[in-house]
Amino acid sequence: MAKRKALVESLIQTRTQLNHTLDEDHQAIGDLRREEAILRAQIGELEVKLPRVRSTGPIAITQDPKDLRKVLVAYQVQHRRWSERYLKMKAEIETEYADLISKRSRRFRLIETAVAQYATSFLGVPCTFQRVEAKEVNKDVRFNFPTRTEF
Repeated sequence: MAKRKALVESLIQTRTQLNHTLDEDHQAIGDLRREEAILRAQIGELEVKLPRVRSTGPIAITQDPKDLRKVLVAYQVQHRRWSERYLKMKAEIETEYADLISKRSRRFRLIETAVAQYATSFLGVPCTFQRVEAKEVNKDVRFNFPTRTEF
């Protein structure tokens, strides 16, 4: 009976040690899961801050020169397409801007003529516009003011 009691106590002690080890392992797993959650949150924050990169497909970088040449050619083709698109858009923008400036100039000439006629008829003397540098605002901006030509 003493042997049996010693065996049962030994089994109970082993079971207690195993339960204690199991509790410690569960605690360590919980700590690791919390740390993983923190790291995933940090990764998520960094992903939000980084610009999105669209891939045209999976590109595996290897040490094989043939594969590297294929990747290089693919990037060169993509670069050429983007460069052509850029030049086309730049030309369109420059054309639109030139058209805008032309329309603005034409509009100002019409306004200058109409206001000069109005000033002439109002004052009774011939009036024209002369460009005068603005002093109260941005010095690069020029305004048109009617002036009497008689002075």
